[in-house]
Amino acid sequence: MPTAALTALDQVLEAEPNHNDAQLMRGLMRLRQGETEAGRSDLVAVYQRTGGYPGLTGPLGRLFAREGNLDELEAQARRLLADPRARDTVSDFVEQWLGLDQVSDRPKDPKAYPEFKDDLKAAALNLMKFFEDESCGQCTPCRNGTEKAVQLMSRKTWDVPLLEELSQVMRDASICGLGQAAPNPLSSILKYFPEELK
Repeated sequence: MPTAALTALDQVLEAEPNHNDAQLMRGLMRLRQGETEAGRSDLVAVYQRTGGYPGLTGPLGRLFAREGNLDELEAQARRLLADPRARDTVSDFVEQWLGLDQVSDRPKDPKAYPEFKDDLKAAALNLMKFFEDESCGQCTPCRNGTEKAVQLMSRKTWDVPLLEELSQVMRDASICGLGQAAPNPLSSILKYFPEELK
């Protein structure tokens, strides 16, 4: 595997140390390159953090499905990587995954994205309109909450305390996951991007 792929995985793990997919891929790549201790360390960290990595299927799932000592984990990973199909899967996954960083470098096609904006407030409003449209109307917190949130978020200046209170009511009182999840984009803006509200 190219050093650039390992560098990119290192950067992902520096930003998010518990990113299981990145650490798993880095561990397998390190084992393949002969960095035995570093590879074992990554594999064991993912295994210990997840208790078996239940989301994986196929050979990778079997790798983490059995408990074992470090030597057994490493031996299973080496057997997996000896299979050309598994090697190709690892390579393809990393190349495709790392290719995502090229998306932002490409110019946006005005035909495909006629109204492209990187305005987070507009994105959150668009998502809230989606939830408003998808609400079945059975429960008042979701039905009226999404409608009111759209009205409040359409204003030039957001009433943050009112939006926070509305979000909490929707989370606590909505019957299903749609109403409970509808305020998530709004809450993310308030929590992670408060500067967007200025």
